[in-house]
Amino acid sequence: MTTPLASRLHVPRLQLAALAAFVLALLWTGTLWEVAATKREALERESVRTAALARAFAEHARGSFRRIDALLLTLRQRWEEDPLSFAAEVRRQAANLADISTLVSVSNAEGRMVFNSLDATRTDVSIADREHFQALRDATADALFISRPLLGKVSGRWNLFFSRRLVDRQERFAGTVVVAVDPRYYARLHERLALGAQGVIAMVRDGGDFLSRYPGFDGAMGTRLAGAPFLDPRSPDEGTFRRIGQVDGVDRIYGYERLRDFGVTVSVGQSVEEALAPVVAQARVMIAIALAGTGLLVLLTWAIDRGMAARARAEEAARRLAAELERRVEARTAQLTAANRELEAFAYSVSHDLKAPLRGIEGYSRLLATDHAGSLDAEGREFLANVRTATARMNEIIDDLLAYSRIERGERAATAVRLDELVGDIVAEQAPAIRERGAAVTLAVPAVQAVVDAQGLAMAIRNLLDNALKFTRGVGAPAITVGGAASDGRAHLWVRDNGVGFDMQYHDRLFAMFQRLNRVEDYPGTGIGLAIERKAMERLDGRAWAEGEPGRGATFHLEFPLEPPTQPQA
Repeated sequence: MTTPLASRLHVPRLQLAALAAFVLALLWTGTLWEVAATKREALERESVRTAALARAFAEHARGSFRRIDALLLTLRQRWEEDPLSFAAEVRRQAANLADISTLVSVSNAEGRMVFNSLDATRTDVSIADREHFQALRDATADALFISRPLLGKVSGRWNLFFSRRLVDRQERFAGTVVVAVDPRYYARLHERLALGAQGVIAMVRDGGDFLSRYPGFDGAMGTRLAGAPFLDPRSPDEGTFRRIGQVDGVDRIYGYERLRDFGVTVSVGQSVEEALAPVVAQARVMIAIALAGTGLLVLLTWAIDRGMAARARAEEAARRLAAELERRVEARTAQLTAANRELEAFAYSVSHDLKAPLRGIEGYSRLLATDHAGSLDAEGREFLANVRTATARMNEIIDDLLAYSRIERGERAATAVRLDELVGDIVAEQAPAIRERGAAVTLAVPAVQAVVDAQGLAMAIRNLLDNALKFTRGVGAPAITVGGAASDGRAHLWVRDNGVGFDMQYHDRLFAMFQRLNRVEDYPGTGIGLAIERKAMERLDGRAWAEGEPGRGATFHLEFPLEPPTQPQA
């Protein structure tokens, strides 16, 4: 049988399960989307990087090609002008060739090698079967030719043969001048590009022949690349693509640039696995966080379910206690009402019963001072003066306590007042004291209307003005400014003076009951005035604070809403 408690929990539990499932879906969708987005961004960054590295490789290759071609043109000219001095020219150019060339050779029109820089005695070598010889022999224009990698017949090593044709005086083909270059020269750039263990650089002719590749140099020599986008003559001269490496089967992102003048394309490949290694580590962390979040959510869902059950039980108990609580509230309200009446009676007692003896003391001491002063010596007259001073001070303390009590107990009577007019009226009331002190009072209060407890606000401003007059005593030219501003539905008033000031470390003591920072003999007062300020501001839903510096004056601030807050409906 279903209990009332279980019936009440059925729908909330279904809602909780639906919410938990929705949050889990969001969590994992967000996690997987973020992993995918991070992977995509990493691959895009790597594409940009490989394209930039390919441009750098292209500049390196282009520069070396031009350098080799310039050398070929110089050597061809020397051979055509004076073959006997050719060997000396090759030796002179050796410093320029050391990092590139492995061999300089010259062949005649039949393809027989008539000069080589490695072994001058080898004149029986024929290159008539070589690609570069045949291409230049059949060419109709004078241009640089770069061969595919071939094993040198003299050096026995893989070489790229950079060649120019020789012609006789009748412009007929007369042979070739060749500079052989080790393909590994271009592979050395790999170390400077920091491509990682699976990164690759390659140089490929337009037909697909590998000219150089690193790593995998030996496996690539003599082979032809197929399927790369840049082999299509219609493809852009530079770009990026992703594919599985033909030589080693590694998935890479490639950047390439075509050197159209030389019929060569250079490419730089970065392993996708290495490019995504940081992303994979980050993804593992994200998935671990998502798993932890899933566990926490499940635990939280269980805890909430248990909490709902506990709350339902508590609500059941609360309903049973509602009547009892209501009875207790009514009883407590009656007690508070009685306490307020007692406080009012106590205030009346302080105002009348306690002040009556003070009036007697003050009256008798005045009679003693006027009628019998001659019977007292100097010390007696001093004692009598102290009694009268203490009586007056006690009377002031009682008045201030009554004022504080009235603020604490009084009802908030909100009325509309103009702040500039209210401040102006208070300054006008204090005009005699201002003239007596010789103070210059400046008013800078905006003409703003506020709906406030005008009596409480006026008391606060009046006390601050009295304080400013009091604490500018001894100042040659007392200056007091009463200013204000209003914004965002709140008013801000301040009273600034150039009096004795105070040390900010004692700020909180200023607004406490009976706390003073100066001797009463120097600056009379009860130590309650600023406590009244703070209480008045609290009743206006505002605040009071002060700023000061010893010997440089003080500024007291009041801030409160221009309209009382809306009371919530019962």
